[in-house]
Amino acid sequence: MKSKEDIFNTLTLFIYRRGFGYKLPWPFLYGKKQINRDTTLEGDLGITGDDADEFLIAFGEEFNVDVDQFPLGDYFDDERDFVSRAIIRIFRNRNRLERKELTVGHLEKAIKTGRLDEETISV
Repeated sequence: MKSKEDIFNTLTLFIYRRGFGYKLPWPFLYGKKQINRDTTLEGDLGITGDDADEFLIAFGEEFNVDVDQFPLGDYFDDERDFVSRAIIRIFRNRNRLERKELTVGHLEKAIKTGRLDEETISV
């Protein structure tokens, strides 16, 4: 069985291989950001919308984690551009829909339990 640090390091490498965790976006992939267990996928790594869906499917396949019960819409915004989001905020008179945060630490827990769902995240 892998140690906690081995799991974390393997997960971090997976995130970089998927093109996230860099200061400049793909295809530049310049300057790695420091990733820790509190790093949020959406806020810190910029994973949203379809990218989030694809990332979690790949995560599940790579680490043999069941992601079928994960409520994606509770944690990730869709992929509208900045202008569209700003217009919607003005007309809805809200800053942003409150989203829950999914962290690298949550993904690490999911690897250990073999599933990513609300119960795994809240433990």
